[in-house]
Amino acid sequence: MAALQADRYRLLHPTWGDRYGMTHIAVSRDGTPVTVRVLASDRPAPRRAVIDLITGIRHPNLATVRDVLVDGRVAIAADAVLGRSLRRARLGTDELLRVGSGLTGALTALHEHGVWHRTLSPSTVMLDDLGRAVLTDVAVGHLLDLPGSAADDWRALAELLSTVWRNTHGRWRRPPPTLRDVWADTMARARDMG
Repeated sequence: MAALQADRYRLLHPTWGDRYGMTHIAVSRDGTPVTVRVLASDRPAPRRAVIDLITGIRHPNLATVRDVLVDGRVAIAADAVLGRSLRRARLGTDELLRVGSGLTGALTALHEHGVWHRTLSPSTVMLDDLGRAVLTDVAVGHLLDLPGSAADDWRALAELLSTVWRNTHGRWRRPPPTLRDVWADTMARARDMG
């Protein structure tokens, strides 16, 4: 793995890791910023058709997978998304609608190719400098053969948007009515009854 990374990408520093592997900030030979995700599991090398499939999916709300490196371990090189994750994001209604729309398009593009994301969470969604939502870790679930389906991805998206909404707006409960609200409601009903 080190030889392939050294040949194509220069790892600068690790950014974060989880049970699926470690993500590094890196640069390609032409100086383009990328992320290299070294998978934790010793999986068999993916077939060329799988690599071609994953590297061929394009959508403005997906971090493009540039390469899948295989040398003892599997690593995924993808375009770096400069911005912040949704993990602690606080978004207004219009921003949340834009994020949801962008992620819907990204998941649709994946599903049209028979690829499920399988690890969708606020940590795998970045807001770039323009405020565009970009889905990362596109190939991790597919290459690790994690269980999942398109329905699971849609459920995860609904949970993600709900979480961001709650982080921003608190609980979904309406505030308790004031005496004035109760009075106005009672008077409106009385007028309607004639």
